[in-house]
Amino acid sequence: MARAQDAWRGFDARRAALRGAIDAVRQEQGGSGGGGERGSLRELLVVASELAELPDPQHALDVAAAGAARAADLEASAQRLERELGSVRLDDAEVARLAAAHEKEKAEHAAELAALRAAAGSGVEIEAQLAAARGEAAQLKASLSKLRAAHEASQSELCAALARLEQASGNAGTPDLAEAVALDELERAHAQVAALSASRDALQRQVERLTAEREEWQQQWRLDQQEQQQQGQSLPSVQAVERTRARAELEESLAKLRNAEHRASLAASRAEVAESQAARLQAEVERRPTPAQHAEVQAALAALSTLLGQQLEQEGLAPADAKAAVDALCADPAGLHSALQARVARLADALTVAARDADALRSERDAAAVRAVAAAQQLAEAQSAARQLEADLGAALAAGSGGGENLPHAGSAPPPLGATAGSFPAALESSGSNTPSLAAAAAAAVARAEAGGAGGTARDEVGGGGLLPVVARQRDRLAARVAELEEEVQAFKAREGALGARANSLSADNVALVEKLRFLQSRTGGGSGAGGVGRAPMVICVDAAGVPQPPPGEDDAKSARFSCGPLAFGLGGGGQRGRRAAAGPQQAGGGPEARYAAEYERGVNPFAEFRRTELEGRVSGLRLHDRVMFTAGSIIAGSPAARAGVAFYLVILHAYILLVLSSRAACTTSA
Repeated sequence: MARAQDAWRGFDARRAALRGAIDAVRQEQGGSGGGGERGSLRELLVVASELAELPDPQHALDVAAAGAARAADLEASAQRLERELGSVRLDDAEVARLAAAHEKEKAEHAAELAALRAAAGSGVEIEAQLAAARGEAAQLKASLSKLRAAHEASQSELCAALARLEQASGNAGTPDLAEAVALDELERAHAQVAALSASRDALQRQVERLTAEREEWQQQWRLDQQEQQQQGQSLPSVQAVERTRARAELEESLAKLRNAEHRASLAASRAEVAESQAARLQAEVERRPTPAQHAEVQAALAALSTLLGQQLEQEGLAPADAKAAVDALCADPAGLHSALQARVARLADALTVAARDADALRSERDAAAVRAVAAAQQLAEAQSAARQLEADLGAALAAGSGGGENLPHAGSAPPPLGATAGSFPAALESSGSNTPSLAAAAAAAVARAEAGGAGGTARDEVGGGGLLPVVARQRDRLAARVAELEEEVQAFKAREGALGARANSLSADNVALVEKLRFLQSRTGGGSGAGGVGRAPMVICVDAAGVPQPPPGEDDAKSARFSCGPLAFGLGGGGQRGRRAAAGPQQAGGGPEARYAAEYERGVNPFAEFRRTELEGRVSGLRLHDRVMFTAGSIIAGSPAARAGVAFYLVILHAYILLVLSSRAACTTSA
């Protein structure tokens, strides 16, 4: 390549010289011409031969291009190697730093391993403490079993003492002995319970201490785990194994600790059971009577036995039988219930017999009272009949012996009823259908008495006593007839009152039915016709305060929208004619429903007429355009057809306005 370059440099020099020679030849030709041109041609031939001898430059150029490319590649490789060398140097520095950090972390792990080993030693101590706690729990369990056995023995002894006390109720020393034994057992049980409570408290404190140590170690272990997670490093395999083993030992110790806690809680529950049993034993001892109370009970029992024997003797038992029954009850108190039941049965039988006798006596008393009342009535009737007869006879005698004067006889009693000779026939004529014959008989008797003379007796004056029985029987018949008529009048009055009450009740029921009918119509929206055909409009009335008012009646449906305040809407179909057509001929002509509806309206809204009058007065006081607007609004609000027409008109109007506006907008846009 160097040779080619030198050859090309020489060629360039020769070319420059040749160019200079050519220029000189040209100048010479311009000055002289001929010989100089031939010399120049020779030199050109020489240069051309030299050029022909020169090698092909294409190979040299290819080699030069390949060399330049190789040099560029080598330069790029050198730069890349320099960069890699820099990264390697950085990696060496990082490795050195990591080695230092590893050594430092290794030292920390060694310290942590030492701490874990120390914790393992504390775990061994905890296990030893747990073993001691288990031993104490076993001792506590043994003491509890002993306490239970002692309690059962004390209960058996107490039951035996109580049995002996019940068997030997007359001996005063036995209750003291039983009470002393029970108190000793109770004190012994209290002492054992106190010791057991103290041991339980100690064990509980130890368990709490072990639990606190466990929680502290767990918290430290969690902190270590968090630090390890933050650093992103893991312990070596040996340290991980040590930590796993320590953790397993700690978990085992924790399980043992939980078992100890469970045993302690079980011991505590057993201690509580023992305490409750001791409390029940103490309550039983306190419930038992003292010797003084026992003596009082014995005295009371003797007194009651004596009283019971006396009662049994009074009931008819022999003294020996009564004493035997009392002794049997004292020996076996369980038979007291059956004895009392037998006695109650006897007393119930005696009470039943006494009640039956009392009922019989009461019935006899009632019958006697009825008979006495009947006798008194008969006596009163007889006395009244006697007084009436005396009065009638006195009047007849006075009429026969007084020569036409209306004065009674001097020896006779005055008539109590104010009857005279003229009033008696008049009274007879004014009573019943048999009074004319009786009046004729009385007149004939009076004529015979006048014809017989004034010196005769009373029997001769009345015709030998033949008229008095007839008059008495006629009077009795008249009195009975009057009584019957009075009873019929009273019966008619009672029936009239009952019918009036029933009519009032039926009217109230019909009004209530009309109210329910109105309520159902307002709820369902149906009319009085079947299937809702031709139903009446439902008028919703609201007063000035916005409170709904009851609807108007059937008779004023035309002014319904004016009768219930400033606002009223008639909803539904049909008017008064439609309602009458749907209700039928009876309702259209004012049937029961219409009558009771009007009564219901009067009871519910008594001020409807006043409100309607006031509203009509206020409407008549308005100006013409106000009345027109009010009437138009009322018609629209009260007529479904008017409301539909107004709505249809408004829809058509708005549609027309929108159509016109849209067409104008389209025309404006196109323009």
